[in-house]
Amino acid sequence: MKLTYDADADAVYLRLGEAQIVDSETVAPGVVLDYDANTNIVGVGMLSVSKRVTRPDTQRMFMETLVASKSEVSALSSSSPS
Repeated sequence: MKLTYDADADAVYLRLGEAQIVDSETVAPGVVLDYDANTNIVGVGMLSVSKRVTRPDTQRMFMETLVASKSEVSALSSSSPS
């Protein structure tokens, strides 16, 4: 997983894997989802980032890892479409 911020374009892109992108969909103004051949989301792009956050701080980004219990992971896995 890789998060990239382009200050010149005021855009952020989250790449979720290495699969080839075969399709893209604009889901909201300035928000694009990229899909692989199996229709899995493999990337998320967002334009005008500084206008979308209440206090833009593009010099510093934080990543928070949340740890779910085994039962929560199991519940999420069983509810996902196959």
